[in-house]
Amino acid sequence: MFLGDLSVSRDAIWESDLGRGYWLGSILDGTVSVEQTRFGRTCWEPGSAVAFYTSEAIQVQHRALKDGNLSAVFVRIPDASIDDLLGEDGRRLLESDHSCRSDPCPGVISAIAWQMRASTLTGIARRCFLVAKALECVSQSIQQTQNRCPLRSIAPRAYAWSARDIERFYEARAILLDALASPPPVAELARSVGVNARKLSDGFRDLFGEPIYAFVKNRRFEEAKRMIEAGEHSIGHVARTMGYQQQHFSTEFRHRYGVAPKSLRAKQSRHTED
Repeated sequence: MFLGDLSVSRDAIWESDLGRGYWLGSILDGTVSVEQTRFGRTCWEPGSAVAFYTSEAIQVQHRALKDGNLSAVFVRIPDASIDDLLGEDGRRLLESDHSCRSDPCPGVISAIAWQMRASTLTGIARRCFLVAKALECVSQSIQQTQNRCPLRSIAPRAYAWSARDIERFYEARAILLDALASPPPVAELARSVGVNARKLSDGFRDLFGEPIYAFVKNRRFEEAKRMIEAGEHSIGHVARTMGYQQQHFSTEFRHRYGVAPKSLRAKQSRHTED
């Protein structure tokens, strides 16, 4: 798996070698011209789902078509692993498809890619999540190859959003993370990213797995826990920074983590001394 963000200049050129196997990915931000020794030249842009199978290693030349950020998520199934994962029928299906698709994807694979990029999990939990989402991407792409029909007709409601919608939901998420102590009302947040409040609420829950209110509350306490463990500020300061009165904050913190903020601070201090 590759989850990457690059800062590129227009007309910048770089090359890469791609190993044998099945490649699948989504371009989340930026536009790049791609020339492959096997498939020729294609243009990859935000909302594009790229999928191809190659039985031999190929060289790829990339050229940025504009200044700014280039963000993408890619998954590869090595050729030697295809039979174990997809079976003989799966291999025959991939080998029969000689195209390199880079068509705009109506939400499904792009949404999964955004979920992978936005995950806040760490360690083994993060790896499990990414592997599961990578397989979900593969299953959707395989379904498209089998049916040769638009992904929207087979996509569940959770992914029935356009690439532009998904960008707006992600923009709203960034705004909330920058204003955890005093987040804007949903209606105001929706206006700032150019959608209506109902659409933002539904799309946010579909993409990030929780309602806006729950997202803000969970991120607040995650950040508060980090601040307390780091010993950066007093408990009162942490509570105010997260938008709570200290008593309410301490009660909610203890309910959530099974330990009072002061006890956690004392425990961390003892560990530091040791």
